[in-house]
Amino acid sequence: MKKQEIKNKLETVKKGAYTNIIFLSDIISNKDNKEHRIQKLVKAVVRLGVTYSHINVEEIQARPIEAGEAEKLPWGEWDQDCDCLISHKDNYYLRCTVSRSPKHHRIVSYLLDGRPATKEEVMPLTRASEWAPKTKEEYVFNPKIENVLALGKEAK
Repeated sequence: MKKQEIKNKLETVKKGAYTNIIFLSDIISNKDNKEHRIQKLVKAVVRLGVTYSHINVEEIQARPIEAGEAEKLPWGEWDQDCDCLISHKDNYYLRCTVSRSPKHHRIVSYLLDGRPATKEEVMPLTRASEWAPKTKEEYVFNPKIENVLALGKEAK
């Protein structure tokens, strides 16, 4: 999606409300399999526009965040027009908070050279770091807006 398309969609989403998202991202191949294009398709329920200083869950942060400090980013800048977008090196990213509701499950599927593939098929073709276990669950992620295929009702 383009920046204006995302902004138009965000106008229909209540700040902090649960919404659906579908995005497609590339997975980096290992040096022996550069001829393959490997992609990950993710369908998830997220929250957009969450004020991060209000998220004081121990699993999310090691220490409470002071108001104002939450707005600082370790990379990129908040977009002036939209509090869900981050700009960095001529790219825009959509700031998403993962739903922790047990009824919301992330669905991940894979594509190998444009055809559906299993995780087991694509794992040996990619860098091991792509599959390294996370030290803690990610509660916030930022897909590039160009990778967002659907947002809101159209993403069901």
